[in-house]
Amino acid sequence: MTPLNVNVLPSTVTARVSPAPAIVTGFAELLKPMVETVDRHGLKARFLRKHQTAVDRFFRFLDAAELNSETALKCKQRLKKNRDTLFTFLRYDGVP
Repeated sequence: MTPLNVNVLPSTVTARVSPAPAIVTGFAELLKPMVETVDRHGLKARFLRKHQTAVDRFFRFLDAAELNSETALKCKQRLKKNRDTLFTFLRYDGVP
């Protein structure tokens, strides 16, 4: 999350409007319920599996987003490249 914020924050200070903050905000909103589930139930796939639909919805949004800025494109490429490894903990028990 930190590298995403580092890439986006300089863009938000300037006057130019970029979809990158929407990507980072969407990713943060995706993670928040997952963290709450982990806090409540631990790293149990039984409870985390329900978040897979939100992950799929986020990546459909990412695929449909038309991005013009270099920062937004980098965020999109990085998230898509790591899609399978980012959310492994949703499918298996005890993945840290």
